[in-house]
Amino acid sequence: MEPFDSNELKSAIRMPGINWNIAFFGGHFQITNEDWHMPPERHSAFEVIQIISGSEQIKIQDEVLTLESNDILLIKPNTLHEIWTGEQTSYFNFHFNVSDARFVNNLVMHKNLIFNSSKDTELTESLGAMRALLNQKMIYDFKTEFQILIYLSDFLLALMESVPGGAGKRTNSVILAEKLMELIQSNLATRIQSVLTNNVYSEKLPELNLAQMAQKLQISPSYAFEVFKKTYKQSPRQYLTKLIMQEAQNWLLIPEIRIQDISYALGYSDPAHFTRQFKKWTGETPRQFQKQVSPTG
Repeated sequence: MEPFDSNELKSAIRMPGINWNIAFFGGHFQITNEDWHMPPERHSAFEVIQIISGSEQIKIQDEVLTLESNDILLIKPNTLHEIWTGEQTSYFNFHFNVSDARFVNNLVMHKNLIFNSSKDTELTESLGAMRALLNQKMIYDFKTEFQILIYLSDFLLALMESVPGGAGKRTNSVILAEKLMELIQSNLATRIQSVLTNNVYSEKLPELNLAQMAQKLQISPSYAFEVFKKTYKQSPRQYLTKLIMQEAQNWLLIPEIRIQDISYALGYSDPAHFTRQFKKWTGETPRQFQKQVSPTG
């Protein structure tokens, strides 16, 4: 990281700017009977399954795994999987995403990640803390939701420490996919920072045009699509759209910021186009979304 340019701050030690999206998409605890079955499904997020007691069989693509008591399984995004039990089983699961290329790449390079609670105690502690927040009424206040994110962060740190090193080979195509993901993230983050924080409106703002990003990496758009899809099981456009949707919802929570400014920061020159797209994502217009989440209604 480069030092500050100004004389006033030339001796200052900088910290990084961090603009991650860490999303927790909910979870549940359940006790199943001996003939319980979850049909094949796939999710756009990572999924964690922890077996508390009993066992589960899970088919991931063409491989069948058996999860015993205390096992913890991480399922990668967009991975087809099917689950069933042959005995009474209790389990805990949840879905999450982190929009940092380093984190994602470190996990998707491995085929299947299974941990054991008796060995990976830090993973178990954070999961146990999350489970302790469950309540029968399923009503959670701000403090509890914040605690969930804290325990999720603890789990993710422990997860990164537990992932075996060197298990995934980073081929040239994987490296290109990683660079494209980082470019998508950085271009969007820079646009948002420039417009919504620094009030900069300029043609020099980073474009969110994927063809231009591919050109910057000196590869064709079709090859960019191919390597990204193969690595992350989603297209670059799907990934960018997911980031934009998350950022839109985050910034719409601040009523002082105009919707047209948010739309421009997210790459939309026409606020009406942004409004139509947001309604397609959420079923509500940006204004309706703001009213719904506003403390005053």
